[in-house]
Formats: sequence, C-alpha cells, structure tokens
Amino acid sequence: MIKRLLLLVFLIFISSLFAQENTTEFYDRLTKGYENLAKNDEKAFHYLNQMIAKAKDDKDYQQLANAYSHAVYYTKNNKFDYADSAIWASHLSKNSYVIANSYTLKGSVYYFDYRHYQKALDEYLTAYEYGKNINYPYLKNKIKYHIAVVKSYLGLSEAEELFEECVARFYAGINNSQHPNNIHNNRKGYLNSLHQLAILNENAGNHHKVDSLVAIGLESMPSSHDFDLERSYFYKCHGIAAFHKKNYEEADEFLNKALPQIQKSNDFTWEAAVFYYLGKSALAQNQESKALLYLEKVDDLFVQNQFLLPETRNVYELFIDHYRHKNEKDPQLYFTNQLLKLDSIHAVDFRNLTPRIHKKYDTEELVRQKKLLEEDQVRFKNWMGVMAMIVLILLIGLLYYFSKQKKLNKSYNELTQQLNNQTADSHARPKVVENKKSANALDEKIVQNLLQQLNEFENKQGFTKKGLSLQQLATQLKTNRAYLSQVINEFKGKNFSQYLNKLRIDYITKKLYHDQNYLKYSTDHLADEAGYSSRQQFSEAFNEINGIRPSAFQKKRKASLEKGV
Repeated sequence: MIKRLLLLVFLIFISSLFAQENTTEFYDRLTKGYENLAKNDEKAFHYLNQMIAKAKDDKDYQQLANAYSHAVYYTKNNKFDYADSAIWASHLSKNSYVIANSYTLKGSVYYFDYRHYQKALDEYLTAYEYGKNINYPYLKNKIKYHIAVVKSYLGLSEAEELFEECVARFYAGINNSQHPNNIHNNRKGYLNSLHQLAILNENAGNHHKVDSLVAIGLESMPSSHDFDLERSYFYKCHGIAAFHKKNYEEADEFLNKALPQIQKSNDFTWEAAVFYYLGKSALAQNQESKALLYLEKVDDLFVQNQFLLPETRNVYELFIDHYRHKNEKDPQLYFTNQLLKLDSIHAVDFRNLTPRIHKKYDTEELVRQKKLLEEDQVRFKNWMGVMAMIVLILLIGLLYYFSKQKKLNKSYNELTQQLNNQTADSHARPKVVENKKSANALDEKIVQNLLQQLNEFENKQGFTKKGLSLQQLATQLKTNRAYLSQVINEFKGKNFSQYLNKLRIDYITKKLYHDQNYLKYSTDHLADEAGYSSRQQFSEAFNEINGIRPSAFQKKRKASLEKGV
C-alpha cells in the first residue's frame, strides 16, 4: 500500500515537471514568434493572444502581466487598455516586482507615446512605492531614472541630482553584473542618464559640459546596432551644442547624423527639435528658404502629435516675425493660433517650467495680435468681396459689350451685303410694274392702277412726308382707303404702317451707305428727312428693320470707309 502511494506521488511529481517544461516551452516558442518584430507591429498578437489565453486558463498572473506588457509595445491604438490590464494582472500576482514594472510601463506610455508628463510622473511614483523594497537594483534604478526624466521636463530642480545618482548606479550595475542581459540593460540606463544630464546642461547653457558628457557617452558606446538610438541622441546633443557655439557646419553634420534613427524610433519630440535647430542654423547662414522647410516640418509634427518640447516653442515666434515682415496676414494668424495652442498645452504639464521659458510674445500680446489679425482678415475678405463684385460686374459688362458688338457687326455686314446686292440688281435691270391679279377679286385695272401709282409714290419719296396716313395717301391716289389697304397688304406683304416704315428706313439706309454727307448728320436730322416726327420712333424703326441703331450704323460705315472697304 505504501509502495503504491509512493509510486503515485512520484508519477504526479514527474507529470508536473513535464507539464511545467511543456508550458515553459510553449511560452518560449510564442515569444520567439514576435520578439524581433518592430514596435506597433500588430502581427505579434497572433502569438500574444495565445499567450494571454494560456496564462488566464492557468491563472498564471505573473505570466499574464508579462504578456499584457508586451501587448502594450506591439499595439498601435490600445496601449492604455493593455497597460491597465498588465496592472490588474500584476496585482493578482501579488509580486511587488511585477506590480512596480507594470506601473513603470504605464508611465512610459504617458511619457513616450503621449507626452503627458504629470500623469507619467504619477505612475512612476506609484511604481517607486511598490518597488522601493524589492531586491532588483536595475528596476529600482530604472524607476528613479524615469522619475528624473519627467522632473527634468517639468522643470523641477532635483532632476540633476537624480540623474547623477542614476549614472553612478547604472555604471555600478554594468561592473557588478555577470548576466549579459543585466549588463546590456544597465549600459542602456547609464547612457540614457548621461544623455539626460547633457540635456539639462544644454538648457542651462553649459555647452562645454555637454561636449564632455557627449564624449563620455560616445566613448562608452558599444558598436552594436542595439545602441543606435542612444548614439543618435548624443549626436543630437553635440549638434545643438555646436549650434550654440555658432559652429553651424558642424551642427548641421551631427544633427543630420542623428535624425534618421530618431525618426525610425518615432521619437517625434526630438525629431521636431532636430528640425528646429537645423532651421535655426540655416537662418544663421542666410539660407531662408531652406530654413522655412525645416521649420515647417516642426509645425507638421505639432499638428500630427499636438505636442512640442518647450525649447522648440520659439519656432512659432520665428514664423510670426517672418510673415509680419512680409505683411502676410493669413500665415501670421495661423502661426499665432498655433503658438497659443502650444502654450495652452505647456501650461498643463509645464507649470514650473513655463514661467522660465523665454517668451517674446506672452499670451496677452498673442491674443491681442490674434484679434487684430482676425479683424484685418475680415476687412480683407470684405474688400475682396467688393472687388470680386466689381470685377464680376465689369466682366458681365465686357461680355455684354462684346456680345453686342458681335451682333452689331453681324447685322452691319448682312445689311451692307443686302445693299450691295440691291445696287447690283438696280444696275442689271430697270424696275417695272408687272401685271398682277388680285387673289381677293379686286378689279384687275384697279390693282394695276394702284400698283403703278404706288411705284411712282415710292420713286418720288412721297413716303418722307411727315404725318402721312392711309387716308391721306388714298386721297392722293384718288382711290378709297379699303382698296389701297387691300392692295398694300396683298401685293406689298405688309400693312400700311409697316410698308411706310420699310420705305422710309430703306431710303435713309441707302443714303447713309452711298452718300458720305449723311454720315455727318445727327439722328434728329435723319429722322426728319425720313419723315419721322420723333427721333426715338425713327431709331426704333431703324433698329427693328436693320438690326442696328442708326448711330451705330454711321460709326461702322465711317470705319469701313476709312479702311477702304
């Protein structure tokens, strides 16, 4: 019985060992599937989701917190969700190291991905409380480093002392560790702490101290590509220090060496700073167009990320001055609004630092300038609206004028062609009255007699008599009104009024065309000679029959004669 019991215990122990080995192999296999993927590459979740499901089933909360921590690194849009899940799982694990590491992770999301410095500091301080009694020097130093970073950006004075402590502790960690991972991590911490000290000295204007720290950092830098980003940060510091010492070519060289790796790591804050100093360097070298291209990239990064470091704030003052000098109101207003927006963001997280930032334009002045620019913009838009209306009216007037001229030219050309044809016909054969029969049973002799008399009436210009009526003409032709009206309608194709107008207008038109003296006469004189008692009545009749006013016809005819047409 005892032997059976011992055998059962042995088998359970052996199976648990195999199960543990199998679980470890399972997690290792999944980790290898994603560990070489780039940040925010969500292909990692093919493996991470399996890891999370397994850890939940096994209630292995330490492994679950680890999986959620990796998920923070690889997700694009759900970093806070996974960071909170990592904190939740770490508390279930009841492991102070895991808890402190999870809060550090969430602080890094606030700091690196969103630049919410005050919130990042709160998370780091929580991590410090959970981690202060653990026996993991690297994590404790890492938390202190992050606290120092945030305090330096918030303008708190104790940051420099903390960084010097981190430099010493990470350096000791490099020398006291034997495990390659510990040496690697401590070296990263050491170099990053040197970089932050360089930033503090740079902001304080201690550029020679910056050179010393950069030299130490680069001398300590392993040649491995794992340290490319750290190397780029030291290049960046060297370039900025060179700019402040007015060594512009050297500044450009090192800033450009730093830029690719900083861009690759998506560190938009330092990317913007590099472009800012490249722009300032170009300005110092009187390369304005090149400078504007660099400085516009700073604004692009602000638009994309809604954050810039305080030291790059001056980019908007440069833009405002530039466009004020060019008297370009719209870009002035845009960059004024951008500066106000940036100041409002800085006012939240940089309460201690903001008052110490050199500001050429304070908020009150910016708001005043913005109001003036907006008023100018409204006035300009109103003025442009009035000008646009005037231009539209002028354009419509021009279109109407050219359309009218085109129509007049067409009417004049058709009329002159008709007059030329009539002249040719009159020379070709004399006008005779043909024998015509009435379709309305009028006596043929009466019709022929009236047509003959009308022909004489036309040839003698009897139609030029003013006030001539149908009854008067009938009396003159010794006929009755009804016969005369019927003959005119049937054989002239018009009523009496139309017939009379056509005779008068054709008469005066031929005079204008063939006799240059008539081109000198006034419209009143022409109307009088044609038999009209009213200038307006004459002009309307002329236009209706010829498609052109008499004054316009005179101008066109004069122009044609001058051209010899």
